[in-house]
Amino acid sequence: LTSIFLNERVEGLEQCTSIKEVISLLLEYIENNAGFITNILNSAGRDLFKEFTCSGLYSNNLKMLNRRDVHNVMSLDDKKFVSKFYAAGLEYSLISWVDSGMKENKDGVVRRVSILIEDYFENTISRFEKA
Repeated sequence: LTSIFLNERVEGLEQCTSIKEVISLLLEYIENNAGFITNILNSAGRDLFKEFTCSGLYSNNLKMLNRRDVHNVMSLDDKKFVSKFYAAGLEYSLISWVDSGMKENKDGVVRRVSILIEDYFENTISRFEKA
């Protein structure tokens, strides 16, 4: 299992420009591999899949923060901290969706997550600028 998740890639994830796109792609990946993912999450491989999703979320969060912080208001350490924080919350939401049997429509999950995190990059940068 370790080699699977070390070599696995979600097609298009690196090209995403918004968290909404990232979440949509990850949910699509999960739906397309539902049996496998469900079995993984119900086994000793659960932590591997959590790390796989969290890593993708973290790297995209960091990339998007770097793109938006054109004046370098935030230090790299602050960006890493914020990226890890949001990645963990988003990863939990994805895993909870699978654990609930993926009953909620994928678009509904994307909509709710989008409402929660809309403009969070800009708001975070602004808060660090004022701090």
